Amino acid sequence: TDAELRLEYGRANGGVHDGVVAAVAGVIDDRASVAGELSLPPDTPQHVLAAVAYTRLHAKMLSRLRGAFALVVWDQRRRDGILAVDQLGARSLFYRRDAGSLLFATDVRELLPLLETAPPPSEGALVRWLVEGVQMPEETLLSGIERLPGGHLLHLGGGTPRRERYWAPVYRTPLPL
Repeated sequence: TDAELRLEYGRANGGVHDGVVAAVAGVIDDRASVAGELSLPPDTPQHVLAAVAYTRLHAKMLSRLRGAFALVVWDQRRRDGILAVDQLGARSLFYRRDAGSLLFATDVRELLPLLETAPPPSEGALVRWLVEGVQMPEETLLSGIERLPGGHLLHLGGGTPRRERYWAPVYRTPLPL
């Protein structure tokens, strides 16, 4: 949609670089290595690294990143971007889709004040949590609020945000010792 993108960085490292808005919460472990691949100085701030990587590699940038992070990147010229979390979901992103808007935060407590009304409990998630002691990776205990699972991204722009897996573990036969 053509809705205005409003970012409040909070505890994230964020800013605008060459028309690309980027914010990173957490740590990109291999920042110097990725910066070298992009011909940037090794001490490049994480948000600049994310902005440049997205400009050059789009969502494929995520295959180069390691660490515990949640990030958002929005290219103002192309009117597209992504929300993503690290491969294992060490950092979280919670979001709610409402009639033409997407609200997100790294903590449900930060997301709730952005909503017009408090969401009711998710009956299925609540029963699963009480009976089995688990939740599905993408669910929360609040109806309409989703969690972006590890190794997933949410494409922004071009209509409805789409969730997609960008990473999955691969089994390899153990080496004989």
